Parts: sequence; structure tokens; C-alpha cells
Amino acid sequence: MNIQRLIAYGLTCGALAWLPTLARAAQLRDVLRDFSVRTWTKADGLPDDSVTTLLQTSDGYLWIGTGTGLVRFDGVKFTGIPLPAPGAKQPIPITALCEDRTGHLWIGSQDHGLFCRFPGADLARPVKHYGKTAGLIDDNVTSLTTDAEGRLWVGTRHGVSRWDGSRFSPFTTREGLPDEMVSSVHAARSGTVWITTRGGMCRLVQDRLVPFHFPSATLERDPEFLGAYEDTHSNLWAFCATYLVNLAEGKRINYFPGEKSASLRNWSLCEGRGGRLWIGASGRGVFCFDGVDFQPVILNEGRWPNDVRAICEDHEGNLWLGIS
Repeated sequence: MNIQRLIAYGLTCGALAWLPTLARAAQLRDVLRDFSVRTWTKADGLPDDSVTTLLQTSDGYLWIGTGTGLVRFDGVKFTGIPLPAPGAKQPIPITALCEDRTGHLWIGSQDHGLFCRFPGADLARPVKHYGKTAGLIDDNVTSLTTDAEGRLWVGTRHGVSRWDGSRFSPFTTREGLPDEMVSSVHAARSGTVWITTRGGMCRLVQDRLVPFHFPSATLERDPEFLGAYEDTHSNLWAFCATYLVNLAEGKRINYFPGEKSASLRNWSLCEGRGGRLWIGASGRGVFCFDGVDFQPVILNEGRWPNDVRAICEDHEGNLWLGIS
């Protein structure tokens, strides 16, 4: 039976700091092996062995979304967060987490809409709930992000809702979405909001959605892009099942050459110290991309499961993985 676990993957600050920026493949292979690994499962206090999303908030706590609820981890114990929703008789599956610039924690769920936890609130205090009756476009939340103006963007299976602090504004195919099934919303440091859908990508330009057209040389036939991500060097990346595209340069970078996207899927991507990208993939574990080479990360000589569903590097340089 496949069991998803939360793994603290011990890449220390020192280990990352001395890796040269343009390290060659052989050097990366030697370095990215057998780091200290610790696992936590339901037996240790997780509500479920299915970890779906991870976030470290500005106060240092790690928040873990699972298939049956949300917990906060303080480094020692897990504390469950009550999420009351009208009509919910079973534990609520968590799909996305986001912290806004005022310290509010936003929690997206499957079938039960959006929740907001206020900064400094007691953990036992119920969070505020937003659903379709409050103006949310759909109760199936797939992705969350906040833009430079502090507005919250909520990707769902039926479009996007934007929360300005008082009301939700809808974005559907009528407003320019390529498709209403949204896989990712991402607010870049440049201020642009990128939306990835089943039918393509678009971006917000002067409060209007504008389709983004990829250079034909970067694409395979009928690609399904899963998300966009801007790194600290202002490189904007779109990731598909088997490759990345540098949108600024129109450059495609394959890391599973010759393999079909139907057998693979990127679940997660984050930037670590030193500017490297960490990529979590279905069936392929974790990869490190340093701008030149892709190298797999070997977890205890390959003994750990290799479906990475969520990935987060914390303030101390530890890499946290939700894997199966």
C-alpha cells in the first residue's frame, strides 16, 4: 500500500552554501545523496498519511494540509485546526495554503470552499468560512496566491475568484480564461498574476486577462501546463509534466527526455537557497535544477517512496516533502 508521508529532508544551510552555482552533473550527483531524513506519519500525529500541501508562515510554524484536515507543526507536535463548514459531516480535504501580507492564513479545500485564520488567533478558535453563498465562484479550491496589492486569488475548478478584502470578483471564460478548470494561480514578484488552466495560460494585464502564447519550438503536441513560478532572479518558469520553459527566454529544458507526459506529473516546485529549483514529480521523486543540470535527489539509497506531492524549503534550509 502506498503511504504518503511528511519528510523533513535535511539540506542544511552549509550544504547548500558551498555548492558552486554552475556545478557539473557529476558534482551534483555526489552531493545530492543520503542526507539526514526523518519521517512523520499518522502515527506521529498527522491527521492523515496523505499530505497535499505545505506552507511555512512568517512566524516560523509549518502548516500541513492533508486529505482529512489541517495541522500546525511547531517542531515537536502537531496541533489540529478546526475547520467548520456548513453541511460538512466528514473531515475536510485541504488543497491549498497561502499567507497574505497581513498575516492571515488562507486555506483552500475540496468541496468546502475557503477558510481564513486571523493572525494571533487561538488555535481552538474557529476560522472564518467563505463559500459560494459568500460570492466564491466554486467550492472546489485548487490554488491560492496573493498579488502585490494584497488581493487574494483563488483558483477553482470553475474559474477564479479575486478577494479584495470585502468581496469576490469572478474571472471565467467570459473574462478571458482559456478554460475554467484552473490548476494554478501565481503572483510574480513583477506584479503579474499568471493563471494556468487546462486549456492554456493567461496573465492579468491592466486588470484584463490576456492569453499567453508559447513559442512553438518550446512545446510538445497538446501540452498541459500545470503551473508558473518566478524565481528570485526574475526568471519566470512554466512547468509541464516532463519539462520546464523559461518564459523570459522562450527556452525549453527537458529533464525526462523521451518520456510521455501521461506517465509523469509535476506536483510541486519551489526555489531553495542558492537559487536552485526543487521539483517534486509523480513517480520520480525530487529533482534539483541549478540552471544547467537536472539531478535526482537520492533519499536513503532509494528506499523512500517517490511520489512527491508537496515541497517547501523552510527558513533554516530544511526541505519538507509530502510524498507517497
